[in-house]
Amino acid sequence: MPNLTRVREIYEWLEMLKSKKGKLWTGAKLFKKMRQHFGVAFLETSIGRIVDLIGREFFGEAGDTEILCEDIVDFFYDALFEQKRRGFSGSGVILSTAHKVKGLEFDNVILLDGSWSEGSRSIDEFEEARRLYYVAITRARKSLTLLKLNTSTNRFIAEIPASITCSREVQPQICDSRLLDYRYEVIDLGDVYISYAAYFKPFNQNACALKRTQMNDAVNLTSKASADGTQNIFISNKYNVELARLSKQGVAKWMPRLSHVSQARVSCLHTRHRDDGNGDNPRANETWLIPVVEVLWKSS
Repeated sequence: MPNLTRVREIYEWLEMLKSKKGKLWTGAKLFKKMRQHFGVAFLETSIGRIVDLIGREFFGEAGDTEILCEDIVDFFYDALFEQKRRGFSGSGVILSTAHKVKGLEFDNVILLDGSWSEGSRSIDEFEEARRLYYVAITRARKSLTLLKLNTSTNRFIAEIPASITCSREVQPQICDSRLLDYRYEVIDLGDVYISYAAYFKPFNQNACALKRTQMNDAVNLTSKASADGTQNIFISNKYNVELARLSKQGVAKWMPRLSHVSQARVSCLHTRHRDDGNGDNPRANETWLIPVVEVLWKSS
C-alpha cells in the first residue's frame, strides 16, 4: 500500500491546506472545499473513499466550530497514518494475518484453517497459538465464519461450545479453474528506478504524459535494450510514452513474467521529494511523480 499522504491528489490537498495557515474553517466549509478539490470521480475510487470518510469524520466532529487549518492538516495526517497502519484502502475483501489486525474490528470475518497449533513444541507455544486464534475470532462485530479442512487437527474450533455454533460441510466449487493460474501484484517502489522522472523538463513529452495520467489508466510493461545491451523494462501509457523505468531489482523480478502479463493499470501516482533519499542529485526536480502499477499476470 502506498504512503497515502504522497498520493498525488492527497498530497496536493494537504499542500493547499498548509497554504491556508492561520485561516479558520468549519467542518461544513472543509467538506465543501474537499469535494471541490478532489471531484466526484476521485472520491469514488478506493483511495478517494478514504479521503471522503476522513472528511465526513471531521465534519461530524467539528460541525459549525471554526478550526485552524493547521489543526485540520494534523487531523488528516493522523487519519491517513492510521489507514496506512491498517494496510488497506477503500471497501472490499481484506486479506490479512491475525497479527496485523490486532486492535481492529470488522463486521464480517472469515478465518481460514491452517497450522495454528500443529507446530507447537511446548505448552507455552500452544497457549500463544490459542491467544492468537482468540485475537483473530474477536475481530468480528456481526458474523464469524471459521473454516476447517477435513484433514485438519485444529483443536481450537473443537473447544467452542456446539450450542453457539452452526456447522455445515461444504464442497468448494471452482467455476473457472484457469483463474487459479493468475496472480495479482503491485510493483513495489523498490522495483522502480526512483529518479527516472527526476530530471524531466516541465513540458517535455514524458512529463506532460505523467501529469495527465489518472488512476485506473491502462499501461504497458515493455522491455528495451540500452546502447550497452542492458535490458530495461519501461512502464508506458497507451501512446507508448514512457512514464517510469524499473530498477535492476525490478527487471530481475519482472523480466521472466513479462510475457505472462495479462493487464496492468495505474493504482495511483506517488509524489517523490528530491530530499526523500540519501544522495539524490541536487539538480533533480523538487518533486516528481512515480506511477504505482497493479499487474495481473499468469503464473503458469
